[in-house]
Amino acid sequence: MKYFRFHLKANKKLLGVALWFSVAIDAIVMACSMQYIDRNGFWVPIIACLATTALIMLAMMFIIYRGSKKNEPQFDMLEQKGVCDEFINFYKQRHPKMSPINHVILGTYLSILGRYDEAEYEISIAGNYFMADVMTKAYYCCAFIMLRIRQRRFDEAIIMYNNYDSMMTAYCRSNKNAICVDHYSQGALLYAYSGDFQSAMVCIQSMDKAVRKNRKFAFTRNTALMGVYLLMGDYSNADSVKSMMLRDLPECDAFDFKYEKDLVRNDIDEITQLFDPRVQPQ
Repeated sequence: MKYFRFHLKANKKLLGVALWFSVAIDAIVMACSMQYIDRNGFWVPIIACLATTALIMLAMMFIIYRGSKKNEPQFDMLEQKGVCDEFINFYKQRHPKMSPINHVILGTYLSILGRYDEAEYEISIAGNYFMADVMTKAYYCCAFIMLRIRQRRFDEAIIMYNNYDSMMTAYCRSNKNAICVDHYSQGALLYAYSGDFQSAMVCIQSMDKAVRKNRKFAFTRNTALMGVYLLMGDYSNADSVKSMMLRDLPECDAFDFKYEKDLVRNDIDEITQLFDPRVQPQ
């Protein structure tokens, strides 16, 4: 059931819109029917509308449940083994005909494992599609920029960030999710790399609303903040932020899955390797 709850949470905005629209139709039908309140059959259209609303919501929840059951083996492997080579092969087997979002997700996993050439290939394939879905396009942008950061191709990452910034800014105005947080965290690192520490801190502050909405995003924000401090040469504050995250992470109950905490530790290690001159690059 935890996977179903996760998918419900992920789709709560869609469910909310569907419910609001259905209730609005019900209210209109009820208002139009009030003039016939003294006639037989007055309740028939109202009951029919309410039943339709209930059926629509049940149908949407059933679709979400089917999706959660379909993805259950994938989440099980992530929980047991994390992002690994075996999981990559499993993901490919589960998605023989991949959509653009599948290519981006696979590219993201490959990027985490340091298989950068394969990651670029997958993300580039997604870029060859027409992505009408704004969320897929936003995810694609963040995945490609993060790949460039991991490759230490910072100048290219900055160019890409600037090219996508207007679209991503519009997306982030109405979405306070993981993609939004990733966009601002990447912006903070790239502005700091360019020496514009004021803009970097503006990006850090821009994540506050998302963090208030979901506490687990605080780790993404603070990892970026640690990177900004490292680029500033403020090692004392960088070490303090890192210690705080490593202390709080095991006890944090805001994460839906155990593997998410492993990814946070991976992010902390990556930013340390990328921007801390006191650490020997691997």
